[in-house]
Amino acid sequence: MKLDRYLAQLYAGAVGLSLSCLVMLVVAAQFLEGASSFNTIEDGAGSALELSLLVGLEYGFQILPVAVFLGVLVAGTVLARRGELLAMQAGGVSTFRQALPMGVVVIAIAAGAAWGGDNWMPSALERAETIRLEKLKKPSALHRFFSRRAHWFRHDELMLHLPLMDSTDGGFRSPSIYRVRAGEIIEVMTARTLKFDS
Repeated sequence: MKLDRYLAQLYAGAVGLSLSCLVMLVVAAQFLEGASSFNTIEDGAGSALELSLLVGLEYGFQILPVAVFLGVLVAGTVLARRGELLAMQAGGVSTFRQALPMGVVVIAIAAGAAWGGDNWMPSALERAETIRLEKLKKPSALHRFFSRRAHWFRHDELMLHLPLMDSTDGGFRSPSIYRVRAGEIIEVMTARTLKFDS
């Protein structure tokens, strides 16, 4: 039992370390690229910190499978370097028995990521997008369009681009609506919010 707990803790620590390093590298690179955007707003440091945490959560969710794989490599390397892997094999501990605690940790991480993806990610992405649109006021609409996921919907002859849902009133923020007939754009409408009634 102690061996299982030791292997599980070692592996969980390796996954946590790998995930932290990968997320910090990606977030640092992204914020060094756009650091000048925070000079123009009053609460630049607070907004940068909040946005970096939210973006880190998003990237952490995306990079998690890579961190799980790297965690196996790091934990295996640490065990082999200390001679513990050889000692376990000499003591008659099978490879399956060595991998079982790591498998339990992987299942726990996957379950936690699935739960967090359903419960935390939508509100975190909404808050990050709100900071980008309201506080940073990106200068180019084209940059805003290409730097986020496109959410397109078709309704009769209307093509709706609905990038952000407002969870408070069920509407959409910053929509773009295109009226298309025979493959040609006839009319383009933009608004601050879009609300549907019955």
